[in-house]
Amino acid sequence: MESTRGFAEVRKDPEWLSRTLVLSVFMLSTMCIPFLGQAVVEGVAVETMKRDLRGERGLPVVGLDSATLSTYLEPGFKVILVQFIWTFAALFVTVPLMVVGVFGVAAMAREAGGSGGEALMPIVAVGAALGFIAFMVFVGGMVLVAQIRVSLTGKLGDAFAVGAMLGSMRRLGGDLFLGMFVNGMLFMVIGLFSYLMCVLPVLLVAAFAPLSLAYFKADLARLDVERGGDLPLPQPHLQVAAETFA
Repeated sequence: MESTRGFAEVRKDPEWLSRTLVLSVFMLSTMCIPFLGQAVVEGVAVETMKRDLRGERGLPVVGLDSATLSTYLEPGFKVILVQFIWTFAALFVTVPLMVVGVFGVAAMAREAGGSGGEALMPIVAVGAALGFIAFMVFVGGMVLVAQIRVSLTGKLGDAFAVGAMLGSMRRLGGDLFLGMFVNGMLFMVIGLFSYLMCVLPVLLVAAFAPLSLAYFKADLARLDVERGGDLPLPQPHLQVAAETFA
């Protein structure tokens, strides 16, 4: 699976730049109304993923109007809400445990070994930090699978069906985490470069990244179904199906 396929697919749309600029303006609105612009952009990404799964090409039509706002706000807000809840829950559980664990183990080591126990503190701290990173990577995979599920069904409950989500993660395996890493590194480099230039490229990257990741999510959904998953993939519209099988 080509995890960065979306980077090229977005740019195949003849109007990709103008549509990304429109979404950049929505992102700018976040400075006044938190999450509004992000929700619209994520909503457009949801529709982009569905279009790709239906076999359609090109980005959804967007504009600086109420139609775009009303069409994409709700599905995008659900995607953001799912990410926030899962991330907050993970931090709420792991941070206290990590702090208690580090100081608890260090205290026991100091009590048992005197000054030698203090030497174990850096090792314990590094181990805890690595464990925390590994757990957050796992949570990141859960978030991605949850976003795919809520995007396809529109039901928030499907984003918290832990058993089904763990099943999807097991089927996707390395494709999920490798793709997350590659896309994360790619947009981190692009984002850093754009930040060094000026504000406008940063907003463009912020609008472009979810659209690109939409194709990665579409590929993951297909792969999950191919490997025995039960995700409800959207079916092609009649005219698209006719063109495909003609």
